[in-house]
Amino acid sequence: MPTPDEYRKIAETYYRLAREAKTEADRLALLDLAKSWLEAASREDAKSARERRRSWQARAASAGRVFDRPRPR
Repeated sequence: MPTPDEYRKIAETYYRLAREAKTEADRLALLDLAKSWLEAASREDAKSARERRRSWQARAASAGRVFDRPRPR
């Protein structure tokens, strides 16, 4: 699965191609593709943030369970 940064690099390529486009229709189509790749990057960023938060919460909950256990005597 590509990373958000890889998606952004693809979007940059489409923006560059849009600047070089010969027709307005081609320019608009390339800009639309660039926008789609940037949106995909944003979705992946959000998904990654949610996954990091869940992972942290799971680790915190697990650590809490460890600390809540009575100590052996």
